[in-house]
Amino acid sequence: MDKKVQLQNLIQEMSQDSACESMFEINNDKNLINQFKYSTFIPNKWFDWPKYSESKIMIVGQDWGPYAILKRKFIDTFEIESKGKDFDYDKFLYQTFSSRTEKFIQKSIEYWFEIVHHTQMNFRDWDNYFFTIAVMFCRSGNLFRGSTNFDAKRSLAVSRYYLKKQIEIVQPQKIMTLGGLSLRQVFSILGIEDKRKLSEIVLHNDKFNCQEIEIFPNFHPASHVDKRIIRDKFQNIIPY
Repeated sequence: MDKKVQLQNLIQEMSQDSACESMFEINNDKNLINQFKYSTFIPNKWFDWPKYSESKIMIVGQDWGPYAILKRKFIDTFEIESKGKDFDYDKFLYQTFSSRTEKFIQKSIEYWFEIVHHTQMNFRDWDNYFFTIAVMFCRSGNLFRGSTNFDAKRSLAVSRYYLKKQIEIVQPQKIMTLGGLSLRQVFSILGIEDKRKLSEIVLHNDKFNCQEIEIFPNFHPASHVDKRIIRDKFQNIIPY
């Protein structure tokens, strides 16, 4: 079975997963929402995994955030925009509807790509990158930050199996983690034991090798860190 089909099957499996919505029954304000259950297709580079099944580089973000934002900004908008005569799917993913965080990631990769290859990236160059997330199910409510509506430990546990399957299917050569949640999730999956803080690992320029994968920890672009430090880490995931 090829990688694309395996990832499509994984999405179907996720759409039937009820664990994320039932695990917080004692504390209902911390439920996760299974967005895959409500949408047959989520038009966002972080969720369109089959399209990038042959990627060599995996970028693992933190968590999507509130389902209400995903639905309004991407699902509902895509349903309208995609009906247009001149609709361009790649442009939609990489230009029209990118958040501030996504734009920073794209500009950082494009910056180093141009330095290495002396040319601008095009949409086909993005096929080298598989975007995914440490917590794959959405938060309830409307808050991106804080723990009042989010249990990080349990949320990571619910998603761990699916990220593990993605790594096994895609078999990336390099993984960049963005932020502490992402780092903890990837370390747990690959069996890497390092109890240091994210800042210590990143600022020491540490990288890890496990199962023939190079892991490059990075700060999350939304963190209060000099953006040049974060940007410069992206040179490690430019394909040669």
